[in-house]
Amino acid sequence: MALADHLSIAIRQAELLQQVQELNRTLEEKVQARTAQLDRQIQELHRLDCLKDDFLSTVSHELRTPLSNMKMAIRLLSSVLLPAQGAPRSPDPAKISQYLKVLDNECEREIRLVEDLLELQQLEVLKGLRPANANGSQRPCWLELQEWLPQIAEPFAQEAHSRHQRFSLGIPSGLPAIFTLPGVLKSVLAELLKNACKFTPAGHLISLQATCHSDHLDIQVLNTGVTIPPEEQKRVFEKFYRVPSVDPWRQGGTGLGLALVQQRVSLLQGSIHLNSEANHTCFTLRLPRVLPVFGQGKPAQPRV
Repeated sequence: MALADHLSIAIRQAELLQQVQELNRTLEEKVQARTAQLDRQIQELHRLDCLKDDFLSTVSHELRTPLSNMKMAIRLLSSVLLPAQGAPRSPDPAKISQYLKVLDNECEREIRLVEDLLELQQLEVLKGLRPANANGSQRPCWLELQEWLPQIAEPFAQEAHSRHQRFSLGIPSGLPAIFTLPGVLKSVLAELLKNACKFTPAGHLISLQATCHSDHLDIQVLNTGVTIPPEEQKRVFEKFYRVPSVDPWRQGGTGLGLALVQQRVSLLQGSIHLNSEANHTCFTLRLPRVLPVFGQGKPAQPRV
């Protein structure tokens, strides 16, 4: 065999070896990428499993607690109303009123939890649908914020006053109307203001501010005296998650409030952002000035 043939075979074998090595590297990279992907999926499944366990624990506790309180109130009410060993009792109106109030409050608490769970499920089903199709009970309309925002803020201003907190409402003159879902927006602001009243220490400030831009509106709910740690800020919108460090009074809750807020904001085609540092916590709600409506043209401007 000629030298040229040997050289040709050697070159061909070297090329084949190089190709095999390249295929091995590509295969190893694909295996590593797939392994990393599986690891991430396993970690995500583990996180979801932990979240599910937290959910079951939280919801079972939140459902059981009102029932236990109602059961206790019923027993106490029975002890007041029913005869003791055949001897009639003189009803005590004050105690009867107290126990009935406990029953009413705990029933409301139970109903609220169930309604939140149902609404959250409904909003998740509606995720991604256009506003005109997403909520049969509400349709977008023009909302005069100059008059509407003070009405929303008033009960929370009174609540803040009763808790010895300061309340500020900032609405610039000439704030234009926006085309949106008023009921959904009211629920978002009510939840944010309720949380602000709930977690703000006495003497500190709660504020509601609105700022209009050319194509969007910013509404900020700010409170002082509380800082949410950075590692917790990433999780506040997760379902059933509660920040442990900002509830020193142990007022409780299911952790559904901000999850509902995020879903409602999505229905409004907006976004919500949290910034918390140096004893200032601020939720910024950004909304389009005109909510896109599927199958309709641009809505007519409201008459001034």
